[in-house]
Amino acid sequence: MKLCDTEIVTFTEGRRSVFRARGTFLEENGACVVRYTEDGDAVTLTVRDGSLKMERSGRLSALFRTGERSELAVLAQEMRGCVPLETELCRIRTDKNGLSIHLRYRLQYSAGEQKFSLKIAVGIISEEG
Repeated sequence: MKLCDTEIVTFTEGRRSVFRARGTFLEENGACVVRYTEDGDAVTLTVRDGSLKMERSGRLSALFRTGERSELAVLAQEMRGCVPLETELCRIRTDKNGLSIHLRYRLQYSAGEQKFSLKIAVGIISEEG
């Protein structure tokens, strides 16, 4: 396990937001796994075979793969729901220093859709966590 810095820049509806966190990076079973905390929730990003899976404390999860449809699963208190999701682009680059992901997707609500564009950078900062 290695320590890493994660930066996620999100663009949606004309707004830009930046999130940064320190976490861990692990290569296991052919996947890169990044773990960090956001607003008290444990977040896991798993990169495998050209796809990105995001899980947030059992409250949110989604699978992104270029050109594929999936769902954003949402669990809020006792209620559970899903929002259709279409991934336009999930481009992943890995090297010895970490990984970078360019992600574009659309959430398709009944009242319309919301487009997202994310740039995720994970930089390894030490060899042991």
